[in-house]
Amino acid sequence: MKLSIIIPVYNTEKYIKQCIESVTAIKDIETEIIAVNDGSTDSSKDILEEYTEKNDRIKVITQKNQGASAARNTGIKASTGDYIYFLDSDDWIDTVSFEKIIKELESDYKNGEKIDIVVGKEKAYSEFTKEEVLDERIPRELIGKVVSGKEYMIRSIRGKFWNVRLPIYLYSRKLLTDNGIYFPTGRKSNEDEVFSIDVFYHAEKLKITDEIFGYYRARSGSIMSVLNITHAEDIFENAKELIERYRNEKNSETKEIIFYMIKRYYKSSMRKSVQCGRNDVFKKIYRQFRKDCKDYLFRIKSKKYENVELYVLYYTGGIFYTGGNFLKKIRNKFKVKRG
Repeated sequence: MKLSIIIPVYNTEKYIKQCIESVTAIKDIETEIIAVNDGSTDSSKDILEEYTEKNDRIKVITQKNQGASAARNTGIKASTGDYIYFLDSDDWIDTVSFEKIIKELESDYKNGEKIDIVVGKEKAYSEFTKEEVLDERIPRELIGKVVSGKEYMIRSIRGKFWNVRLPIYLYSRKLLTDNGIYFPTGRKSNEDEVFSIDVFYHAEKLKITDEIFGYYRARSGSIMSVLNITHAEDIFENAKELIERYRNEKNSETKEIIFYMIKRYYKSSMRKSVQCGRNDVFKKIYRQFRKDCKDYLFRIKSKKYENVELYVLYYTGGIFYTGGNFLKKIRNKFKVKRG
């Protein structure tokens, strides 16, 4: 069994060595490390090329800057492993724990157990406090279980442990390529959401482990640490994309989950546009939301409170914007007075 580790790299010269050192420390596992240099303007590319001279498992692909999604897609197409692991270039794996996960998967693989996705854990590492926090939201009774991707998606959303952080998952390459699953491009944030829904939707066997894959570095300057209007527009695109892909879904439970996610995306994108003070973006999103409600969302049977919330949002969207701006003005006045 062969493993492909795909690392999109963009201007992370400060962190890339720790990332690469952690994956090159893997032993007794057939591994290819695909680092996709996404047009870095710092010394990241030079550092990567130094590692290729030391380790023949590392392959560096350089492309014009297109974003993390495009870099991951490049990695998928270049990969030859049975399984794919996505690692961000400012994060790193726990080599010992990671090897345990892979060796257990190898054992399943040899015994004819074709696992599509392995779910593990990760620790968040704060650059500011130097603290490590383990995400333990997955219920203990699920550890060691094998379920379908749809079942996991439904249970995780209902149980509030839904997580689209790519480095807590290991994916069958066949699952991705056979179903044409790639990351949506042209976005700067939230691209993992639709990808995750697609892979869970198609996965027949998903195994949950208690081991951690590695460490997630929480730092200022990362894409998700800064609020801007791009986030609102990217989340809006997620809502439209889910409607396009799952409009004809027949399974009632899956439809309910898709309904929940679409509503969540619309609420989030409208809220963020209000927080950024962008009336034009809010109006664009709200118009499309009302259209999608009439054409699709109002026809889906969901939990009563979910439908009520949808109708409230449909009829009070203007208040949503006005109220948000009113509160923002009050906060700004208080800031001025305090200053």
